[in-house]
Amino acid sequence: MMRQILLFMTLLFFSVSGFASNVRINKLVNLNFEYVRLVKLVSDDCLKTTQKLLGLPDSQDLWISAMGCYSFLLEKREKLEREVLIPLRRLKFPQGELTQKEKDFVALVYIADDNIEEIAKQLEPLIKKYRFKKKRK
Repeated sequence: MMRQILLFMTLLFFSVSGFASNVRINKLVNLNFEYVRLVKLVSDDCLKTTQKLLGLPDSQDLWISAMGCYSFLLEKREKLEREVLIPLRRLKFPQGELTQKEKDFVALVYIADDNIEEIAKQLEPLIKKYRFKKKRK
């Protein structure tokens, strides 16, 4: 009898914890979907600008545009990390129980994060090179 009660309590706990994670992912998506979508769109545009800058490194307009969007994205990445990525990593997703909007949200989060990392990889060497030239003058 005690084993049956223990088994019942264990099953109940796992079913409730799965429900709780569904509620948490739903809340996370509803609170942050538009914000993540905005960051992803800006990161896409900034990535294009950065790639143009690699082709024309002497263009002052491209430098200003790339640095402006890069600094904006660095600010937004801190908030994205704190309010979305860390809670998202803590959630345990039930197998196959995410809605399409939740799947899109997770994809947007990681695509935006990858874009920001790619922009940093492309811009940081140019920034260091520019600072080195400026110090030599």
